[in-house]
Amino acid sequence: MTAALLAAASACGGDDGKSAEPDPRGPSASATASGASAKPGEGDSDKSNNGSKPSKQPTPVSQTRPYLYPPKVGNPGVVCGTAQNNQGAQYGLKVVQGKPDCSQVRTAFTTYFGYIAEVELRGYGYDGRQLKSSGGWACGPHVKGDTTMKSIDCAKSGARVNASLLPS
Repeated sequence: MTAALLAAASACGGDDGKSAEPDPRGPSASATASGASAKPGEGDSDKSNNGSKPSKQPTPVSQTRPYLYPPKVGNPGVVCGTAQNNQGAQYGLKVVQGKPDCSQVRTAFTTYFGYIAEVELRGYGYDGRQLKSSGGWACGPHVKGDTTMKSIDCAKSGARVNASLLPS
């Protein structure tokens, strides 16, 4: 039994005052301690591409998450951020035509959603007609008469932006 205790003590570093290094097979050991690199391509060189750097450039965050970093002016196809209705639903605002100021677009949709909420609060149902805001934007359902609020367009001076309901 004393032999087993001595073996256990020596495996833990013993009583010689030196601190024991972590076992590379233990749960707190890093991936590099066992000989594997953390990510392919890191370290001395990647053998699969003869030591050269990968040719693909990383995608900027503004392209992978456009709703977080909307541009000041949107070109066709660009996302101008999001707008939220009074029920907490998020809409992605995509420029369809023209070059609108994205902050004005977000304000126009917020005003539109506020009007719809006010109409419903008074007990009236929204009839799907187009509404003109104080900023000169005319907003309404993408399809005339649609009251589902899944797709909405706002237009002003040749610019048109579509708001589509984002999946929750």
